[in-house]
Amino acid sequence: MVCGFGGVGKSTFCRAMTAKSTPNFQETLESVHTWDTSKIVEWVNRLGAPWTNDAVDLVISEHVTGQNLPELIQLGPAGRSVPSSTLTNMCRSKYKSIDAQAFSTAVFALLEKGYLSTVGAVKVDGQIELHDKRVSMVDFAGQIEFMVSHQLLLSSMHTICMIIQPAPSFGRPDSSHSGSWDYWARFLASLGDRRVGSLLLAVSHLDKLDGISMAASRRLMGDAFEEAKLANPSILASPIELDYHNLVQTALTVRNALKGAFEAVAANWWVPRSYDTLSTIVQDEARRCSECHELPIVSRQRFITVVDEYCLAHPLDSELLSNILSDANLFNRAIEYLEATGEIMSVGEQLLIDPIGWFSSFLGHFIKDDLNVSSIQIDKSVLQRGTVCLRDIVEALSHDFESSSSTQGQIHTMMDLLCNLEMCVRLNNGGIETPSTRFLFPCLLPTLESLQDLRSQGVLDNVSAIRGQRFKEINGNLLPPGLFVGLLARMYRRMSLGTFDLQRMWRNCAVLAIKTGLRVIIKCDSPTRIIEIVAYSVNKESLFVGAAKGQASIVVWLAHLVRAYLKGYTQLHFDEVLLCPSLQCHGLNRAGQG
Repeated sequence: MVCGFGGVGKSTFCRAMTAKSTPNFQETLESVHTWDTSKIVEWVNRLGAPWTNDAVDLVISEHVTGQNLPELIQLGPAGRSVPSSTLTNMCRSKYKSIDAQAFSTAVFALLEKGYLSTVGAVKVDGQIELHDKRVSMVDFAGQIEFMVSHQLLLSSMHTICMIIQPAPSFGRPDSSHSGSWDYWARFLASLGDRRVGSLLLAVSHLDKLDGISMAASRRLMGDAFEEAKLANPSILASPIELDYHNLVQTALTVRNALKGAFEAVAANWWVPRSYDTLSTIVQDEARRCSECHELPIVSRQRFITVVDEYCLAHPLDSELLSNILSDANLFNRAIEYLEATGEIMSVGEQLLIDPIGWFSSFLGHFIKDDLNVSSIQIDKSVLQRGTVCLRDIVEALSHDFESSSSTQGQIHTMMDLLCNLEMCVRLNNGGIETPSTRFLFPCLLPTLESLQDLRSQGVLDNVSAIRGQRFKEINGNLLPPGLFVGLLARMYRRMSLGTFDLQRMWRNCAVLAIKTGLRVIIKCDSPTRIIEIVAYSVNKESLFVGAAKGQASIVVWLAHLVRAYLKGYTQLHFDEVLLCPSLQCHGLNRAGQG
C-alpha cells in the first residue's frame, strides 16, 4: 500500500517499480513542455476517460506536443481553465465524443502540477517480483475524504505500507507535505496492530535538491525518521531514497526492503497453496467484470461455479481446492482469508471484489477533483450538503457499468453495504426506497470553521444549564479521519427522527435537537485528539431524558453511545472527564448568551 499526501510521487513510484523499460521511464521524468507526441498519447491513455480513444486520435492527428499543449486551453472566469477556441472547434468538428471542458481541465492540471493525480485507490498494473514471491501495489489518493475508505484496508495485518515524503519538505513547516511520515505513521497505528517491519518510509523529489541542500535534508530526514519510529513501532528499516535517475539501483533497494517487510508480515503465517489459487481466480473474475462493464459483485454460488470450472480445467493441481468446495467450513475459512487480504468483502450471500478500489472510485464521483476525468463526477448542485439521491447515484454509475435491472439491484445492495459500514446513511423516506431517496455521506459534509455557524442555529440562546463530557486520546495516537464521520452515521441511524438536521451537521461537529429547550453539541478536534459532548438547556430539569425509572442526563446516554463506538478502535485509549457546568467556562454570560 503506497501512502502519502497528494503530489508526493506515489504514482511515479508505482510506475517506476513496474516499468518494463528503464530508459523510457527516465524520459517521463522530463518537463511536460519537452514531451513529444508519443508521451502525450501515453498520458491521455492514463486518463481512462470514456472519450480517451478520440483524444488519442486528436493528439496524433494534430501533432500535439508538450510545447503546444497550452494552445488547447485558456483561462476563464475565476482563473479556471476552459477549452480554447482551437480545442472547441476540433471537438465540434472531428472529435465529437471528447468532453472539451474535462479535457481542458486535465491539460491545465498537467501543466500546473506536472503529474496526474490518483482518484481513490488504484490497484497498479504489474507486480514487483521477489524471487518466488510477487507483491501487488495499491496507489492511494492523498485527499482527506478518501481516507475514510482507505482505513477499511489499511488496517489489515496482511499488508505492507510505504509512506512517501518529498525531500524538500523536511524542516519546512510551511510545506503542505511537512510531517507526512509522522502523520501517516500515527494514522496507521491508530487503525490496529501491525507486524513489526511491515511499514516502510521513502523519500521522493530528490532531484529538486542540490548537494548542499541534500546534506542538510538528510540530517532532517534522520530526525523525522526517529519521530516516526516513536509514533509507529512497525518501522524498522531505514528510509529508502527514490532516485529515479539511478532506477536500477533504486529498484534493487526497494526490492530488498520489500523482501524484508514481506518476511516480517509472513512470519508464522502459513497459507495453503489453494488460497493463493483462489486469490488468482478472484483477480480473473475482477478482470471479467471490468471487461464486461459489470459491477464487481458476485453471488457465493456464482463464485463456487467459477472455482468449480477452474478445478475441471486444472484437475492435477486442484485437489485441495475441490476439498474446499465440498466442505462448508473450509470454504468459509477461505472467504475469511480473502477478506483479510482485501481481495473481497462478504455482503450476506454476495461477494464484493476489490472493495477498497470500488469504494474509492465510488467516492470519486462525489469528491470534486479537476483531474478526475476517468469517472462521471456528480455536479455540486446535485450534491446537497453531503447528500445525494439514489437516482443520481445510479446515473453516475451507469457510465461505468452496463445499465440493467440486475445492475440496479446490485447498486441497492452496494448502498446497503455502505450503510452497514457506516460510510453513509439512508435518510428517512417513510421506509420506502425510491429514486428520490437521499443518502448522507458525512465525509462530504463541510467543515465547521467558526462558532458563528453554531450561533446562527440559535443553540446558544437562553441557556441556563450546561453539562458535558470529554473523551481525550491519551497515547498520542491520531484520530483517524473516518472515526468521527462514522460516529455521526451511527448516531444518525440510532436516534429518533428530527434529532439531526443537515443544516446543523458538519464533518467535525453536529448539533442535536433532543427536545424543546435541549440542544447537544458533539464535536471532534483532531489536532488535540478530543471528542466533546456538551448539552445546553433552558433549565437543569430539561437535561434529563428517558422514562421515570431510567431517567439520566442526556450526556450520560450519549457518552455511553460514544464509548461503545470507540471500542471498535482498539489501538486508541481515551481518558474521560466531566466538563465544568459553569456558564462562564463555556463562554456564556448569565443570560445564556455568548
